[in-house]
Amino acid sequence: MTETLFTILYAMVTLGILATACIYSYYFHKLGVGSAPSSARARRAIFAEIQSLGMTAPAIVDMGSGAGGLVRFIARAMPSATVTGLDLSVPAHGLASLRARIFGPRNARFQLMDFNNYDLSKTDIVVTYLPGAILNKLSDHLKTLPKDAVVLCLSYPLPENDWTMYREIRTGNLFEPALYCHRAKA
Repeated sequence: MTETLFTILYAMVTLGILATACIYSYYFHKLGVGSAPSSARARRAIFAEIQSLGMTAPAIVDMGSGAGGLVRFIARAMPSATVTGLDLSVPAHGLASLRARIFGPRNARFQLMDFNNYDLSKTDIVVTYLPGAILNKLSDHLKTLPKDAVVLCLSYPLPENDWTMYREIRTGNLFEPALYCHRAKA
């Protein structure tokens, strides 16, 4: 009996890993970027930077939120904030929405959409862990942010011609070496 349960559990875990690898590969080829969650160290660095800005109820958008770990982390730590995760991956969005519905918090929201179609006019902070090539494509859309908005990029900075990096925070993580903090050029 124990051996049968172990075999079933092993098969379920193996299928889960294979399914995850297939989904990751599909969306990597379809969207040009895979889904990689931010580390706990990076989340703490992002949250510390958000806190340092001194906003009481910011509107925060995570572009490329994946399964929603960062969105839920920030929303839980800042109940007065509105935290929205945007992603194009159907499985990641489904998982993020389900986790938020079951575990909360209520101020975490998820939308399945192209970032370029999201209205940034009332956004105070954008956080993202997207590669440089995608950030370059998003640069024009990010210009629709309010003048005092902040863009926090994990691992990849924004193009310098449109943005001023006001702080670079070393995370001490090999795969997420820095958090780049930007404001629009005046």
